[in-house]
Amino acid sequence: MPPSAASAPAEPPKDCADAGACAEAREPCAKTKHCALHGKCIDLPDGQCGVDAASCLASSQCKMVGSCVPGNNKRGCVATKESCEKSTLCIEDSECHFDANDGCIATPALCARGPVCNKSGRCGYNPTLKACRARSQLDCRRSQDCKDIGMCKLDAETGMCMPGLSP
Repeated sequence: MPPSAASAPAEPPKDCADAGACAEAREPCAKTKHCALHGKCIDLPDGQCGVDAASCLASSQCKMVGSCVPGNNKRGCVATKESCEKSTLCIEDSECHFDANDGCIATPALCARGPVCNKSGRCGYNPTLKACRARSQLDCRRSQDCKDIGMCKLDAETGMCMPGLSP
């Protein structure tokens, strides 16, 4: 007679180890992909993965989007004014302003005067995305990316310059 479903051990969810959601069926947090990417390297008493100062600083997200310090609940890393200014998001996309709710974001002034305007034509500010976007075909055609690699055509849906047209 087959064992009943009630006596069979419960299978952990398939994404358990990946999400860090079940203590007994997963690898230690330090061995998951979320450790290097998000800083979630600390095994918390409730079976979840959390962060500390060192894991946040070492994470990819710190360099990329400025999430370099532990949040109040130690469940994730958050940005600061200083970390925003050092992030790839700031250097490449002019998203250098710290917002307590949204982390590192662009502002109209950062878009208009930042390197993203000259390089890739993203001189306008999209308030929904809180990011720099090209406002017109002319923004794209004036950009360095248009001259260098032919990114001269405005994709009106995304506000990004793409291959097409000529300088």
